[in-house]
Amino acid sequence: NFKSWGSEKVARSIEESILAHSDFKLAVESGLEYIQWSGKTIPRLARSEEFSTKLASYIPGVRNSERAFSTASNKLRFDVFYDEVGKWKSKGYQYNAKDLKELSYFLNAAGGRGDITALPEALQTLMNIAFWSPRLQASRVQAPLAIFTATPAVRKIIAKDLAAFAGTAMTYMGLTKMIESVKDDISIELEPNSPDFGKAKLGKMRLDMLGGYQQYIRLLAELGTGESKIIGTDRKRNVDRVETLLRFAESKINPVISTGKMLKTGET
Repeated sequence: NFKSWGSEKVARSIEESILAHSDFKLAVESGLEYIQWSGKTIPRLARSEEFSTKLASYIPGVRNSERAFSTASNKLRFDVFYDEVGKWKSKGYQYNAKDLKELSYFLNAAGGRGDITALPEALQTLMNIAFWSPRLQASRVQAPLAIFTATPAVRKIIAKDLAAFAGTAMTYMGLTKMIESVKDDISIELEPNSPDFGKAKLGKMRLDMLGGYQQYIRLLAELGTGESKIIGTDRKRNVDRVETLLRFAESKINPVISTGKMLKTGET
């Protein structure tokens, strides 16, 4: 939200509208997460993990970015929750605590707030230091799998959301492929075991519209086929499945740690 990035007053106005809703307490009690961005004493795990340290807020522009990101993600999650619960009410559906809990679980995961609460809090904090956004990574697995454990009412919402996401992605890839035939500097890779799968290439620029799911799709493709396509060619090479898993895990390490390893070993 550009307005909340530039104005704390706008962000607070949006925050107040979320808090003032009659279903806010219901949402929070059901497990829907509200990301805090203001105040002097915010618990580490209550902040967005992309901005989990206060030190970065002293860098010009970072505090604005945290405020805009947190405000936008809060508004999206809570607006959808309010809307879906409102639809249930208007249809006369007698929702229960499990419906609300499963809806909140999915909305958290869909918004990048994966559930790692089964781990001790100290380990959660350690993972935030050692890995890049562990809750975001967990959410990319939990969001689509939620359809198998949700209540029937919530399953319909998840199915509709996943279908819309898949339809949008397929349309984007299909249209880009059509443009590729008439534009030399535009192309897209449709082989799922290619590092460039689903990425539109505009000259030297690559656009990934799959919202973080591309890496997991590619991982499954490589594990399933035992092959990886070489970028810029039609050739494929055999891959070791264990090594593929280890390299995938390594790619999730905190950039500071992985950069140190790269400098030490000379490998990227």
